[in-house]
Amino acid sequence: MTEDQVRDQLRCVDDLTPPPAPDFAARAMRASTLRAERRRTWGKGVLGVAAAIAISTLAVTNLPRPSSSNSSAASGAAAPGVAAPEAATAGGAASGTTGPAYTAAECASTLTGVRAAIPALTQEGLPILSAACGPRGVVVVRVSTPLTPEQRGVLTARYGAHVSVADRDGRPLP
Repeated sequence: MTEDQVRDQLRCVDDLTPPPAPDFAARAMRASTLRAERRRTWGKGVLGVAAAIAISTLAVTNLPRPSSSNSSAASGAAAPGVAAPEAATAGGAASGTTGPAYTAAECASTLTGVRAAIPALTQEGLPILSAACGPRGVVVVRVSTPLTPEQRGVLTARYGAHVSVADRDGRPLP
């Protein structure tokens, strides 16, 4: 194509006018608004999926990890160095006798999580000596000194009513 032919083609394009329809501009604006809305919807969907993945990843990484003492805890035997729950409390009365009873499996699961978290909890200042399942299925955490309300709040926030606190001799602490 020669230069003159290209100029003629460009003039033809410049001479074009919108179609004679009276609502052409309104339809074009509506179409562009709909396209933008679809893009926003897709963007929100992708953002929602990314948020769900991030929350799921965070939840999975914070799950308690099983330890090798899981089988002994499930069978009711205490780990080495940890007194049996009945021996740890006066007359076999657990510190969780006023709270709800849980199954042995629930206690074993909570106990696994508590034992895995003991190093981190002691770094946070909790004076934890040991942990064992009590007769009512509540994990009895033995501490060397009474806990402050803030320290008790850390345990309650993590484990709720599944954990009770006892002193070094196994007597329940309020």
